Amino acid sequence: MIKCRKVCYATKRAAKHVVKRLKSKGKKYRLRIYLCEDCQCWHTTGYDAKAVAKMKDNRMNKDDDNSYDHKNKQIACDSRTSAGGCIVSDSAIKYKEVDGVMWFLCGKTGESSLFIDNFKPLTNVPDNLDVYGLRVEGGIVYLCTGNEVFRECGMVCSTSIGSGEDYALSAIDFGMTAKEAIEYTITRDMNTGGKVHVYDIEKGVFI
Repeated sequence: MIKCRKVCYATKRAAKHVVKRLKSKGKKYRLRIYLCEDCQCWHTTGYDAKAVAKMKDNRMNKDDDNSYDHKNKQIACDSRTSAGGCIVSDSAIKYKEVDGVMWFLCGKTGESSLFIDNFKPLTNVPDNLDVYGLRVEGGIVYLCTGNEVFRECGMVCSTSIGSGEDYALSAIDFGMTAKEAIEYTITRDMNTGGKVHVYDIEKGVFI
């Protein structure tokens, strides 16, 4: 069981009692209660039910980890997806080819296609997508992000993205290949795992 940092109530009745007591004191709170998926206790929140559901959804189906080895012109990615601290799959395909362009994305799985379809630098991001990644086009690797506005940056050095990015990039800095970097990251980061796929940028194929 995960230790939650929020104030916890063991039962729904106890949480309701707290809300009732606060309201009786004239507090102008719009409090609601919800069951925490992490600690299995009840919490109070000022958000409405729709907002709570959106926060829970934002934790689901995260994709990590991708590494770009600039020296060897290779990108490696793992095959693990996770949700709320649990492993969903170790055989996920975390890359996509669209019109001859290769995408290696991290973030919410369900938003990957929406990110690709709408990506255009310096335009507004729809619904604040929780996706970012690497794009390979014309033999060049671009780091693509979408925090309110879509942005891209042509990479002239190695990089890594995802929950294990610090481990992976450090491994590359110490001479490991992109594949070796992901394999090392798997031993350290719980959100990285499964089969490691390696894409050769100059050849345009997976090796």
